[in-house]
Amino acid sequence: MGRPRARPREVPRRLEGELAVTATRALDILLACMVAEVYRTLVLERGWSLDEYERWLGDALIAQLL
Repeated sequence: MGRPRARPREVPRRLEGELAVTATRALDILLACMVAEVYRTLVLERGWSLDEYERWLGDALIAQLL
């Protein structure tokens, strides 16, 4: 079994008191960063490892949302 995955639409509600942006803006940022094209570009086309992609995504979301 893999790690449990949060649904993007639930994240802003779970973090509402901690966000540096509105819940609506947080969802927009999450959806923009998590589109398949970003993964495809970085991992499949540019050769990033899955660990590098996950680390970048986590760092980017923390920087943008908190």
